[in-house]
Amino acid sequence: GGLRNSKHECTLSSQEYVHELRSGISEDKLLNCLESLRVSLTSNPVSWVNNFGHEGLGLLLDVLERLLDKKQQENIDKKNQHKLIQCLKAFMNNKYGLQRILGDERSLLLLARAIDPKQTNMMTEIVKILSAVCIIGEENILDKILAAMTIAAERNNKERFAPIVEGLENHEAQQLQGACMQLINALVTSPDDLDFRIHLRNEFLRCGLKKILPELKETEELDIQLKVFNENKEEDSIELSHRLDDIRVEMEYPFYLYHLLSNMVKDTGSEPYFLSIIQHLLLIRNDYYIRPQYYKVIEECVSQIVLHRSGMDPDFAYRERLDVDFSHLVDQCVDKAKVEESEQRATEFSKKFDEEFSARQEAQAELQKQEEKIKELESQINTLQAQVITLSFVVHIGQKMTPSFFYFQTAIFLGSFRLPYEEIRDIVLQVDEERLSEALIQNLIKNLPEQKELSNLAELKNEYEELCESEQFGIVMSSVKMLRPRLNGILFKLTFEEQVNNIRPDIMNVTFACEEVKKSEGFSMILELVLLVGNYMNSGSRNAQTFGFNISFLCKVPNRIPSIFF
Repeated sequence: GGLRNSKHECTLSSQEYVHELRSGISEDKLLNCLESLRVSLTSNPVSWVNNFGHEGLGLLLDVLERLLDKKQQENIDKKNQHKLIQCLKAFMNNKYGLQRILGDERSLLLLARAIDPKQTNMMTEIVKILSAVCIIGEENILDKILAAMTIAAERNNKERFAPIVEGLENHEAQQLQGACMQLINALVTSPDDLDFRIHLRNEFLRCGLKKILPELKETEELDIQLKVFNENKEEDSIELSHRLDDIRVEMEYPFYLYHLLSNMVKDTGSEPYFLSIIQHLLLIRNDYYIRPQYYKVIEECVSQIVLHRSGMDPDFAYRERLDVDFSHLVDQCVDKAKVEESEQRATEFSKKFDEEFSARQEAQAELQKQEEKIKELESQINTLQAQVITLSFVVHIGQKMTPSFFYFQTAIFLGSFRLPYEEIRDIVLQVDEERLSEALIQNLIKNLPEQKELSNLAELKNEYEELCESEQFGIVMSSVKMLRPRLNGILFKLTFEEQVNNIRPDIMNVTFACEEVKKSEGFSMILELVLLVGNYMNSGSRNAQTFGFNISFLCKVPNRIPSIFF
């Protein structure tokens, strides 16, 4: 029996719709039936949908599968496919219907097969359904959707994401573009695993999304979806850079990725295997059609090993899941490698510590030498400046001044250190090592006149205010008794550690030599023989039976031997 009402009426019961779908009605009547069913699924309560779903869902999927399997599809077939998609959308617009759809293994596969960029309205409906299912579906729904899209792509010998990217290229169907971009974001952002998110995003970019992204940015309706896509891409890039020790890299360019991988495995246990992989890639046959297929197989295998996702059989014309679990073997290898790596790193760290410690000591010694050289150069500069000023000075010298021109050099000295005269005197008297410096003492010794000249300056103490700065400084310093010996003593104290460090090897050699002589059995025997011979030769005299002798006598023994025999 045909429908009793027009397509705009929905008075049929759920079982009557089941009967109509099972009866094998013509395509034209099927279109009216599906339109009426869509309205009924939308307007009737959930109980009605429940009654229809027991048998009706399977019949809808059977009809959709039959239409998709047709090699030559008429216009009416495409319309019926669209109505079927609308019926499925209305059916799953409640908790019961959604559970029934997800519970049937064919539903997602048939939806994926029905994706056709040439039928923009139907594809828009399907893409919206998949986006919603991906977001609100069960925990493993992403795997089911990806599996369905993979199988559907294998039937058409295409990339699984190619139809979605092709839908984005249709600028005349902006609703389809928005729905496709929404599905891309839903698929890419669903995985918790960073590696798998990057894998899916790169697969979309590889299918042509990278090429059309600049064009999509000009479409205002896609601003929100593109913003979500770019923000998630940037967040994943930042997370990946943190994993790679804050190294940012352009994931779209093989050149940068190769250098990053090369640097990551350099001087590690992974380097020979990385080299072997590259060498094997060079062995791929140089064929325009075959080489991409080899890389395609390798990419699928690597994806499964790294991400534990579906791989691909080495049959270029057919792809299916490669259910090989490498996790147990990888875990064992990782544990063993960690133990070996820890032992090796401990040895390397110990060796590196010794090298760094030695290098640090050498650097400190070199730094000390450079500091001394800097001080020496500064002293030479001060001396040269004093000589220049002295040679250029042509003012007549009064009788109050000594003929040594010390005040020219003293003026340079005072200008360099910029300290009050009394403070310099107090530093010398107190031997304040915190404020004393080797350069200060050396300049005082070099620039101050002899004690006799200082004594002459001291006689001008009453005329202090009338004297020049150099003479005033000389008068202040003349109050220090034994100034030059004191300065020499302070200089020796300041340079004592440096001098000791310079002769420390000689001191150590002498100390070790003394210790060796002290502990030498041969030297003790020589002393005994010398004492024995001396007592023997002095027998009968007052020096007989001597218990010891002055050690300096040993130096005189060579001179005494000739006198004994001659």
